[in-house]
Amino acid sequence: MKILITSDCYLPMINGVVTSIQQLTDNLRAMGHEVKILSLSQKMRNYVEGDVTYLASMNMEVIYPDARFRFPKFNDEVKALIDWKPDLIHSQSEFASYLIAKRLAKRLGIPVVHTYHTVYEDYTHYFSPSKKLGKKIAATGTRWVCKKPKAVIAPTEKVRKMLERYGIGPDGKQVFVVPTGIDPAPFADRSQRDALREKYGISPDTCLLVAVGRLGKEKNYEEVLRYLKQFDDPRVRLLLVGDGPDRPRLQKIAEELELGDRIVFAGMIPHSEIGPYYSVADLFVCASSSETQGLTYLEAEAAGLPVLCRRDDCLSGVIINGENGWQYDTYEEFADYLKQMLDPDLREKMGVTAKSHMEAHYSAEAFAKKVLGIYESVLAKHAAKTQQNV
Repeated sequence: MKILITSDCYLPMINGVVTSIQQLTDNLRAMGHEVKILSLSQKMRNYVEGDVTYLASMNMEVIYPDARFRFPKFNDEVKALIDWKPDLIHSQSEFASYLIAKRLAKRLGIPVVHTYHTVYEDYTHYFSPSKKLGKKIAATGTRWVCKKPKAVIAPTEKVRKMLERYGIGPDGKQVFVVPTGIDPAPFADRSQRDALREKYGISPDTCLLVAVGRLGKEKNYEEVLRYLKQFDDPRVRLLLVGDGPDRPRLQKIAEELELGDRIVFAGMIPHSEIGPYYSVADLFVCASSSETQGLTYLEAEAAGLPVLCRRDDCLSGVIINGENGWQYDTYEEFADYLKQMLDPDLREKMGVTAKSHMEAHYSAEAFAKKVLGIYESVLAKHAAKTQQNV
C-alpha cells in the first residue's frame, strides 16, 4: 500500500503529533508499506529530504503557536507526489496541509483518513478574545474538517466524546479510538542518570520530579510550581524539560516564589535525546488537562517512572491510581500522593508496574496495525463504491 501522510508540522519540530507520525511511519514501513510525508517548511522555500516533502509557508504564530500557512496550490513537488499515486491520504492537521490533502484526494480520486490530535477548545486563549466564542469556532471548524474524511481517528475516548458532542459520529461518520503507541527502548536507558544528576546539581537522595513538554499556558505548569512551593520539602526538586512561549512567565513565577535551585529549566532537548531526561528522575509530574492523549505519560511509564498528574479523561486506563501512579484534583491530594512517593521502595514498585503496563497496552507496533486495519476498511468501501458507479 502507498500512504501519503500530511501534517502542518514535522521534523525538526518536536511535539506529540510529530512523534505519532514517526511511530506510525516506521512501523508501516516495517510491515512492507510505502509511506511519504507532506509537511510545511519552516522557510519560504520548497524542498525534499528523503521521503519528506516540505512546502514553503508563512509564519502565522500571531494566530496560534507554531502556526504556518500556504495556499493549497500544486507545484512540482506536489505533482511528484501525484505521479507517485498514493492509495490513501492520512491527514494529521486541520489547517494548511489539510487543504492540500483535500485537493490531492479529489485529483487522485482516493479517500482521506484524518487523525484529530488537538482539543482546540482548550487553546482558545491563543485565537479568541472570549472562551465561549473560541469553543464555537473550534466546534464549527472541526465539523467542517471532518466532512471529507471517510474515517476519523481519535487518540482517546475523551476526544471521541468531544467529537460526538460536536455532532461527528452520530451522523454516521466512523470515529475510531486508536491511542498512539511508542517504542519503549529509547526510554529504558539509565546509563546517563548519574551524569545528568551531576550536571544539574541533583544529589542522589533528592526526589526529582520531571515534567516534559512544550512550555505553553495551557499545560498549566504554573500549578506545579505553586504546589511545589506549598509542599515545601527541600528533598523534592523539579526538572522542566522543554521550551515555549510561557517560559519567561514561569521563570518569573519561580523567582517570585523563591524556589531557587528547587526548579531547573533544562530547555529544549531533541526528542532523539529525551530518554535519559526521564530516567534521571524519580517521578513524572503533569498538571495539564488539555491533552488529547499525552504521549509524555507513556514515555515516562516506558522509563519506569510512576506518574503524578491532574485528573483527565484522556488518562482513562493509562494511569491507575495506586498502581502505576496517581491522578489528583486538589492540592491536598497532590501533597498526599507526593508524600507517599518519597518512599523509594514504593516508587520502584510502581515504576515496574508502569513499565509493564505501557509495554502491554501501548506498543507502537499494535498502534500501526490498528491504523492499517482502518486503511484497509476504508479502501475496501471506496473500491466497492467506485465499482457501483462504473
